Amino acid sequence: MTISSEIVTRLRDDSGVGAIAGDRIHRNRLPQSPTLPAVVYQYIPTVGPLYNLSGESGLEFARLQITSWAENESEAMGLDAAIKSSLSGFNGTLVTLFAEIKVVSSLHDIDSEDTDDKGMARDYFITYR
Repeated sequence: MTISSEIVTRLRDDSGVGAIAGDRIHRNRLPQSPTLPAVVYQYIPTVGPLYNLSGESGLEFARLQITSWAENESEAMGLDAAIKSSLSGFNGTLVTLFAEIKVVSSLHDIDSEDTDDKGMARDYFITYR
C-alpha cells in the first residue's frame, strides 16, 4: 500500500471521521454533484528519502493536504477537527507502514467556485518506513 492509501484507510476506519464523512474520501478533487460532507486529499510531491550523517535513513517523507468540504463553515470545521484528532501526533503502524504524522499548517478556508460549499484545508507531514 502507498502512504496515501494507508492514510485514507485510517480516516475511513476512524469513528469520528466516519460518522461525519462516511466513505466520501476522494483523491485530488470532489466529484461532480458530491454528497457532503466529504474529504479531499492531495499528495504533494517531496524530495526522495530522508538522510542522516550515515546516508539514507530508511525513512520516507510525504506531505498531504487534506480538505474538509461541507455545506457550511461550521460543518467543514467539525470534519477538519475529526481528521486532525485522528492524524495529528499519530506515531505507530497505519496498516503496514510505520508512520509519524504532524500538522504543519494552520487551517485555511477554500470557497467553491460553483456553489456555496465551504472547504477547510490543512497540511500534514508524514515520516514513514
